[in-house]
Amino acid sequence: MDFIMYLIIFFAVLLMIFIAMWENKRSEKKMDDYNFTVRQPRVYLAVSILGILFGFLMLILMTIVFPNDTADLWVYLFFLLYLAFSLLFFIYCISWKVHVENDQISYSPFAGINKNFAISDITNVKIRYGELKAYSGNKKLFSVAAMSNGYKKLASRLQKEQQIQFDF
Repeated sequence: MDFIMYLIIFFAVLLMIFIAMWENKRSEKKMDDYNFTVRQPRVYLAVSILGILFGFLMLILMTIVFPNDTADLWVYLFFLLYLAFSLLFFIYCISWKVHVENDQISYSPFAGINKNFAISDITNVKIRYGELKAYSGNKKLFSVAAMSNGYKKLASRLQKEQQIQFDF
């Protein structure tokens, strides 16, 4: 029975990756080369919403529907932490983005202040382990994961600039 659960989890994660890749290809076809937004795939948002619903459902089932006091405190804490991480992932999927408009980049991190800078401020781009990191000198400006919608569009836009040194 455990083997079947591992197979189900494996195929669910594999399906999520394929959906994210398909969505990425489809959304990049619609993007303009000089005005676009890099965001997390919608499938991540769907997974976070399902996680929130599952966490709420489990807490409601344990406290209201079946309150037989057989669940220990650590079970409640586990589902509260699960719910908290699902909410954080939801907020991350909504708030994180990199918006490129002509020569300007606006970076909205998960938590913190939005950063605006020109593409000409970027001096170095490192692409390693499925992540693009943009630097101004030694200071990291932003990073984008390869599964993000618009990753390839951003990489090709930055490669068009002569002053940016790429490190693969």
